[in-house]
Order: sequence, then C-alpha cells, then structure tokens
Amino acid sequence: MNATKDVQVEAMDSMRVARVTVTSENPETRAFQALVDWARKCEPGPPGRVRFFGFNDPCPKPGQKVYEYEAWMTVSDTAREEDDVSIVTHPGRTYAVLTTPLRDIGKAWSRLSRAVKESEYEYDSGPALEEPLTDPIRTPFDAAVMKLYLPIRRP
Repeated sequence: MNATKDVQVEAMDSMRVARVTVTSENPETRAFQALVDWARKCEPGPPGRVRFFGFNDPCPKPGQKVYEYEAWMTVSDTAREEDDVSIVTHPGRTYAVLTTPLRDIGKAWSRLSRAVKESEYEYDSGPALEEPLTDPIRTPFDAAVMKLYLPIRRP
C-alpha cells in the first residue's frame, strides 16, 4: 500500500464466531455486551485469546440515529447457538488494515479506502470489519482503539 505507511495488508484465517445483531442508537456496546453475556452462560471458554469484530449492516446514513450493528466473538468448536446468538464460520480473506483511535474512525475509514484506490488492490466482497483492541464495553470513547479491516484482492 503506497497511499499511507500505516496501512498494512494482512491475510486473516477463517474463524468460528458467535454473531449477534443489534438495532438501536449506538448499538455497538449493546451488541458486544450481548455476546459477553451469552458466553458467560453458554460458552465453556475458547482456547487462547478471544477476539471481537463488528460492522454496520448497512452503514447508517448521515444523521440516522437508529442503525444496525453486527458483532462477532471468536468461539471454540463446541460453542452452540442460543437465543439471539448464532454461530458462523468467517472464511477469512485478505484485508487492508489500519489501527486508529475510535475518535478518528471516520477519517481512518477514508484513509483506508483511499489507500486501496491508490494501490495495486481492489475491493473484495465481504464485510469491512472493526476489531476493538481495547475492551469494547468498558473502555471510554476517548481511550478506545480499533483495528479496521477492508476486504481486498488482486485484480
């Protein structure tokens, strides 16, 4: 990626995730909290570090207060669906990646998009993911850090 030195290309392996969708004003925290609550009740504990991901589906329009957010949490092979939580396998793919403070997320998505447009890659199908690198429930907005993933491929 030539557009910005901060943008990296990463291949993400497939992963099994618990998935929940929340529609509300600011649904991100509610979605991640729903996954944590489900895991405390239903998941025996995945080996290794748990990762969270999320994305708007669809992206809210400017000024739109209520919107939908889908959140994922990596889970073990024994995790089972329950209530509003489903289990899916994300097939993995190649991403353009940028780490940013949450307060700068809009600008970061623009930088990431511009980097792809100015590179030898093109956009690929699949959701553009946000991975909280800080606790997605307890970290104050000004201290939160995100890793953004934009799906790409070689033409």
